[in-house]
Amino acid sequence: MILRPSYKLLSALRHIPSYPTFLSRALVSVTVNPEKGLVDEQLSVSVSGLKPEENVTVSATIEQSSKKRETVFRSFGHFKASVDGCVNLVTDPCLAGTYTGIDPMGLFWSMTQVVGKHGRINIDDATKSLDYTVMVHPGRISQHSNLFSHIKPLGTKLVRRSFMRSGVRKITVNYGRLRGSLFIPSDETTNRQRRRYPAVIDLFGNVGSLIESRGALLASHGFITLSLAYIAYKDLPPIATEVDFEYFEEAIEWLINHEQVSSEKGIGVLGASLGGIIAVYMAKECPQVSAVISINGLPNFFIYGIRHNGKQVPYRSSTVYGLSVMKDDGFISTNWKIEESKSFYLDETSHSKVLLLVGGDDKLYDTSDYFFWFNNLTPAKKRDVELIIYEGAGHIIEAPYTPLFNRIYHPKLGQPVIYGGYPQQHAEAQEKSWLKIREFFTKNL
Repeated sequence: MILRPSYKLLSALRHIPSYPTFLSRALVSVTVNPEKGLVDEQLSVSVSGLKPEENVTVSATIEQSSKKRETVFRSFGHFKASVDGCVNLVTDPCLAGTYTGIDPMGLFWSMTQVVGKHGRINIDDATKSLDYTVMVHPGRISQHSNLFSHIKPLGTKLVRRSFMRSGVRKITVNYGRLRGSLFIPSDETTNRQRRRYPAVIDLFGNVGSLIESRGALLASHGFITLSLAYIAYKDLPPIATEVDFEYFEEAIEWLINHEQVSSEKGIGVLGASLGGIIAVYMAKECPQVSAVISINGLPNFFIYGIRHNGKQVPYRSSTVYGLSVMKDDGFISTNWKIEESKSFYLDETSHSKVLLLVGGDDKLYDTSDYFFWFNNLTPAKKRDVELIIYEGAGHIIEAPYTPLFNRIYHPKLGQPVIYGGYPQQHAEAQEKSWLKIREFFTKNL
């Protein structure tokens, strides 16, 4: 006798996944190594348990919220699994997405903002980490597709990246009128005395506030670092109208006298944008400063006045704004040309080594002005200055593997401004410049 299954039974069987498919989905996993680490450390992302040669989308998302706004940054890439059902971002090419090709850190530096606008990933408190969610979805999904919220991921992994290595100490600085945070490397001791370290003052631009991320990261690599606020923080002036240089001289004196600072060779200063301009002026005027790095900070006070020893250093007036152009999309393009007579130069009284790191696609300043300034130095001072141009990099060069922020609100102009840069070239510049920064301070402090 032949037994025939009923129609209902056959219909039910068709909807039960086969054993291999069910097993593969149950075992899909995302592996990140290391799961916790510093933001400037490379990591590996791999996926296993997929179907042979399956097409998948691997994405990374970071969400930040505050009282003022919510921001979400995301990246994604399309990959094809191996015959073993695996994807390895270290060795496998990204076929399409926010980046292409083989790049272990591509998911991190290629992020773009999908919620909010004109923002950047901010760390107000360096003791907090950047928490990324890495997900794997079946098929090929676009970054801007709402399918991310409707399709259940095959696998998920939380990746935690920090700016402070374990053991680094953060001390709030509220001394006199100085405001900032001091970061001290891990408490190693020699003969029951705390170890002494080379020291750096870290300055950011006219965005103001206190930005601790870079200072904490420098301390994680062995430098006592003072992240120094000078505008738009606590009781400091809300915007930069005139720079009081004596404030920075006070910071030098305070830091150089710290019990754990090794100052025999002097101290270093790292500045970006307006902070970079101030840093080079410190190299010119402050004998205690022996190593200065300026990131996209041309030695010219073109829209900011500076007062030193009771006198105002000449600078270009606000007519510089006439060089700004409003684009159709509402963003301002500047590409300011400097007035050479307002530039300041290093002379024989300065013994500081100076490193200028410049984005070749910086939309705020004209790159040729750096060459003009460098060529006007005396032969002796040229030997103390190194100029590096990173082609395709924009104005905001930050820690490695962080995204490009090329359109940000400018407090001086009161409008969103184009800062320039191409994502992949900018990412390469951030990685190379960070190695150069650490090497330069190690050599000269």
